[in-house]
Amino acid sequence: MKPAAGEVWLRLTPLAGAALWCALAPRWLEPAPLCGFRWLTGLPCPFCGMTHALPALARGLWSEALGWNALSPLAAGLLAAAPLLSLAPAAERWAWRGAAAAFAVYGVLRWF
Repeated sequence: MKPAAGEVWLRLTPLAGAALWCALAPRWLEPAPLCGFRWLTGLPCPFCGMTHALPALARGLWSEALGWNALSPLAAGLLAAAPLLSLAPAAERWAWRGAAAAFAVYGVLRWF
């Protein structure tokens, strides 16, 4: 089933927000634990470092981005492809499931 035009625009909103964050985020962001999981447990979650990694990727600083979160290119790719993926629900489902599995494995590996 093809998504309605309003649904596609609704899916573009997070992409626009992420692009705006990447464009406006200062490079001097303090690496404070903004993550609730990290604050509660002291362990990094699978997405820890992503608020630093995505702006670094947008600036072309790949090694810095990978240092913050090794799966940041995957997250950036999914954010960029989200509007196109919404046109093919089966592909979208598999893309998000694959990404969720990758982040779950990465999150557990970060603990060790």
